[in-house]
Amino acid sequence: MGAFEYRQAEERRRHVEVEGFFVCHPDDIIASKQASGRAKDLESLPRLRSFREYWLQKHGRQHTVHAHSALSAAGAQCYASPMAKSLRQPGSGPFRADQIRSGDPYELSNGHRISCLPTGRRGGKAASVGDGVLSSDPALQDVGVEVGFSPSPEILRAPDLSVGEIPDLPGWAHGAPPLAVEYADTGQDEADLRIKIRELFAAGTRHLWVVRLTGPRRVEVHQPDREMRLAHPGEQLEAPGILANPVPVEALYDRKAARRVIFRNLLQSEGYVSLDDVRAEGEARGREEGEIRGRAEGEAQGLRRAIAAVCVGRGLAADDGLQAALASCNDPAVLEAALRAAATATSPAEILAALRA
Repeated sequence: MGAFEYRQAEERRRHVEVEGFFVCHPDDIIASKQASGRAKDLESLPRLRSFREYWLQKHGRQHTVHAHSALSAAGAQCYASPMAKSLRQPGSGPFRADQIRSGDPYELSNGHRISCLPTGRRGGKAASVGDGVLSSDPALQDVGVEVGFSPSPEILRAPDLSVGEIPDLPGWAHGAPPLAVEYADTGQDEADLRIKIRELFAAGTRHLWVVRLTGPRRVEVHQPDREMRLAHPGEQLEAPGILANPVPVEALYDRKAARRVIFRNLLQSEGYVSLDDVRAEGEARGREEGEIRGRAEGEAQGLRRAIAAVCVGRGLAADDGLQAALASCNDPAVLEAALRAAATATSPAEILAALRA
């Protein structure tokens, strides 16, 4: 058993029950704050110690925990008890994926429940931006948001975004998505993230992008059996065989950049390579339609002149009504009928009637 598993086992053994819920012992919480060394954690220690004294007086000193060397080691963390949300699951584990219900705030790693807390504002907003970009890719099968994948009974993992085939069925998806995206903000459990990446790769994930929202924006690009590399704004992310188009780093969190990518992807879905193709097609159609209109207009103008010449030759005076009707008629077929009428008409009225027929 490694140090990580040992600490978890020890903390589970020392848990306390409060109103039907199992939580970390106050001594473990205090030790975790001390080990972190962060200013905000150290600042909270006096209040935590006061609460510890109150709690021990109320519940008895038999709950006192004697410090263990593993607990006081640097980096010790306090993990939420497997029963923190509800008592629906029997015992204290290990658990199976079929014991976790949709909506439960847990993932499973080797049968142990991992608490998954609600996403903060920045992370939730960024994930919605990335979802729109990936969903618009022309080669896309499906994109799922926090879909649970269970490659084996003791593992259940839900990436923030999953790209691949996701059947339209209830329950957990089998295997793992070919491409997974995680958004990491303040409070990210880095140790569990590393385990999660390993488990997804073992189950078949080929590409995993971790979008870092703290500090300078960047994306960690993970692939099995390769060194992790960092991609920064201005660089492109690729997932051959999964996505048709590269994804700019900033399009995974910046909505303005995402709109440009979505627009490009939608054009390609309709058969256009780019906006320039749309413009070129419109210009070609305009020229073609203009040529057609030009030919029709030229034909109509020739027929008007022919009618006027016949009227003059036959001594028929074209009054204002006939002249106005000729000027407003652009239909070559109607003008041809009027020309035939002009050849035999005894008055301008007969030509006018042909124009109005």
